[in-house]
Amino acid sequence: MKLLSITLAVLLAGPAGAVCLENRSDQQLFGTAESDDGDGRVTGWLEPGERLCAGRAESAGTVGVFENPTVFEGCSRRVPRAVGPAGLLEFTRFDRCRWAERAG
Repeated sequence: MKLLSITLAVLLAGPAGAVCLENRSDQQLFGTAESDDGDGRVTGWLEPGERLCAGRAESAGTVGVFENPTVFEGCSRRVPRAVGPAGLLEFTRFDRCRWAERAG
């Protein structure tokens, strides 16, 4: 159980420079984070204030948010290298989400 807690903490906090999504909205949403460094894709539910991260330090990639894991329409954003988490401020369907001006 302790290993699961540590692994979950790393996924939510993420290494510095990893591709991260931070839910700054007031909704529970399903998120994705995918790095370009080949470390794969991480998915999961995000409560307000939580993060989801993928990849190693200094990687770039893409994050996305959805109402639930079965829908296709949501919002995505490209995350350049080492800029901090992409901050979702407000979720609206069909790529009309409001994001923080800059990541971090």
